[in-house]
Amino acid sequence: MKKKSLTLKELEEGSWWWKCKENRAEMERLKIYGFELAARNYELMRRCPNVSEFERTYLKLDRENKTTTIVAWANPNEFPYRQIFDLQKQEEIGWTSVRQHFQWNLRLSDRILTEAFLEYINLHRNVQKIPRNSSLKGKKNRPPSWLYVECLDRKRNKIGGYDTGIASKAEKMAIQFLAEFKRAQVKRDEIAKKWGLVFDDLFDDSEELS
Repeated sequence: MKKKSLTLKELEEGSWWWKCKENRAEMERLKIYGFELAARNYELMRRCPNVSEFERTYLKLDRENKTTTIVAWANPNEFPYRQIFDLQKQEEIGWTSVRQHFQWNLRLSDRILTEAFLEYINLHRNVQKIPRNSSLKGKKNRPPSWLYVECLDRKRNKIGGYDTGIASKAEKMAIQFLAEFKRAQVKRDEIAKKWGLVFDDLFDDSEELS
């Protein structure tokens, strides 16, 4: 069944959730945790031709599929924190050591907690000889462009004002991302099986804190 064409207003106020005011906090959270690229790639992927299994937007995904997007496109080295199930990674360079008997005092002010946290982080940096902001050197910190998704939507809904070259590239990217998502589904299941996890266990903290 052919889908009804949408107007530009309908796209801006509905389909393009990343531009909606009510989702600004969610977009900031995705940027902080390094999940914006995964969200963008998923939205482009679900616009792949002849694909009807991905009706939900990224914001409406269940844990299983959201975990798959993380496995497919998120860079673990850009996460501010991670859960550790592999004992061999507990002392990996570039991460703080794992401490089970360690708590933060939630009754203190943000200023005091921030200062104490950075002191704790810098202590580990000094021990590992990692300079501050080392990850920023030689790195392009450009956020993923949502223009690919928007140009493709404009083309599909016959709305002018889009770059035909970007729309054409977006169609190819969508097909590529679908293949990457399918591979990530297999990898996700392998990870869960290896560590005896359910999907709620994987990358669970960022969801609970949102």
